[in-house]
Amino acid sequence: SYLPSPYKEFAAALSERLETPESAAVLCVLSVIATATQKKYQILIEDDYAEPLNLYVMVAMPPANRKSAIFNYCMKPVSDFEERECDRLRPMIQTMQSDYCSQKRLIENERKRLTVKKANEGAVEEISKREAELKEPPAFPQFFLNDTTTETLSQTLMEQKGKISVLSDEGGILDTFSGLYTGGTSNIDVLLKGWDGGVLRIRRKDKNIYLKPTITIFLIVQPVIFENMAKNRNFIGKGFFERFLYCLPKSKIGYRQNRREVLPAETVKNYEAAVKSLLQIPYGKTPIFMRLSKRAKEVWYKFQDEIELN
Repeated sequence: SYLPSPYKEFAAALSERLETPESAAVLCVLSVIATATQKKYQILIEDDYAEPLNLYVMVAMPPANRKSAIFNYCMKPVSDFEERECDRLRPMIQTMQSDYCSQKRLIENERKRLTVKKANEGAVEEISKREAELKEPPAFPQFFLNDTTTETLSQTLMEQKGKISVLSDEGGILDTFSGLYTGGTSNIDVLLKGWDGGVLRIRRKDKNIYLKPTITIFLIVQPVIFENMAKNRNFIGKGFFERFLYCLPKSKIGYRQNRREVLPAETVKNYEAAVKSLLQIPYGKTPIFMRLSKRAKEVWYKFQDEIELN
């Protein structure tokens, strides 16, 4: 495995414990790392070429392959961190939300009074100034979703400063993306743009959304989901499939002993601490650029050559 410690040890131990393909755990761990670091860093391949640290990954395994167990073990530090951050920030955010609602109501009342008496220019300017200075309160931190429409995804991206992950051990999210609740039609531009941080401009009645979104997607699903997705007209010919790294590992069903030792506590502790340290890194106005080592660049160019031939 190319994973560094302690991620390598955790993925190996988890696969041993669950008797599942190690590739599934490795890709899930990589998606967790991407969730924690997207928008914080970019990899500078060349002086004029950088790649964001997000991933689109899909792993397919038949039923009874313990997909949910893999997912839950890997995702636990992200869920725990998000919950603790929400608890920590709740008093401040709720106060700011209450103040925002109160100020907005006062401005609305002032505007209504202008309609029942002749408005002077000074009053109109004062209302405009107060409205311009009114800042929306921050949303509660959210690192991932597992059930969302593309419309809601765009709104969440705006609230979360242009980054979010879609992580799930079920394939229903693809049905939603393909238009389950919108009569079979769906605009997946946000998913296409979120792969490489492309400019996304959305006009709505009440607001405009301007983002360079970064999205990480990790889905661990049954193989039939692959087949259904490949037939869906909302995805065909748009480059959506080509954005994913696919993995169809060989099942271990029929060869499992079901008597494995529990995960080593130290291994779990080290993994969760490492993920937490990544999640705690603050977001800057612009991402930090990291250069590839000589060995990493050789691996990158080899990968590019293989893709070019295929």
